[in-house]
Amino acid sequence: MKKRVPQIALMTTFLVCCLLSPVLAFDFSGLENSVSEYTLANGLKVIVMERHDAPVVSCVTFVNAGGVDDPKEYTGVAHMLEHMAFKGTRVLGTTDFASELEAMQVEDSLDHLLRSEKKKGRFADSARIAELTQALETAMLVASSFVVPNAIDQAFEPEGAVDVNAGTSKDFTRYTMSLPSNKIELWMAVESERFRHPVFREMYQERGVISEERRQVLENNPFRRCLDALQWAGFSAHPYSYSVVGHMSDIYNYSREAVTAQFEKYYVPSNMTLAIVGDVDPDHIFNLAEKYWADLPS
Repeated sequence: MKKRVPQIALMTTFLVCCLLSPVLAFDFSGLENSVSEYTLANGLKVIVMERHDAPVVSCVTFVNAGGVDDPKEYTGVAHMLEHMAFKGTRVLGTTDFASELEAMQVEDSLDHLLRSEKKKGRFADSARIAELTQALETAMLVASSFVVPNAIDQAFEPEGAVDVNAGTSKDFTRYTMSLPSNKIELWMAVESERFRHPVFREMYQERGVISEERRQVLENNPFRRCLDALQWAGFSAHPYSYSVVGHMSDIYNYSREAVTAQFEKYYVPSNMTLAIVGDVDPDHIFNLAEKYWADLPS
């Protein structure tokens, strides 16, 4: 006896063929020919796709590092770096960098003493912890007095930039924005500067911001908590088990030294890619990349 193919299977096959036929018939050669690639001597890759439909350009800075690259005692530090990248540079974001640097050094010293005391566990001196906590809060206020908030946003948004944003995944970190195509050199200049001379200002305040983010997106979200538990069970012996936002205990353990070490290890040209799509000339973009990025060590 011959088996009959169920009617639903025939209908499904027909619909799949109908949906795929336009895709299979599409000529991708024009799209492929609009993409140009260039690699600087230090390893930075630049990818450009020409689209001259409108005088705008979208830009992505891709860093080949994410949550899986976090050290065990500093889970979530890749996400912290994403936040820090918007704090500015030695020029952008400060009224007096020399004075601010001195104030940040005081912050670091007090935070080190505070974390060292807390690590003593039940032998810690509660009075000493209270004293150091108050001193650190005062130092944070002093350092913040030199800060110009939202420095990166202020550099771009008055020039017509939109979607100034970033995101951290388990495998990579990306920084994105769109802006008028005649402002592409501004993007190239500022973007290279913030990854050449970043200043991790207001870092201790940002630990509180990230801890609150963890509460909102993970701890107070039943679905996210379930997914987090599933990942922990499925990848218990692998960094994929860690939440990208990091463990709460690790978030409050971040030091500026640890964040800097992570930055210097992964935020290097040979581990980064610039992707630019829009109303631009590839050769012009490659020349700008040489001008602003070539002197960064690989």
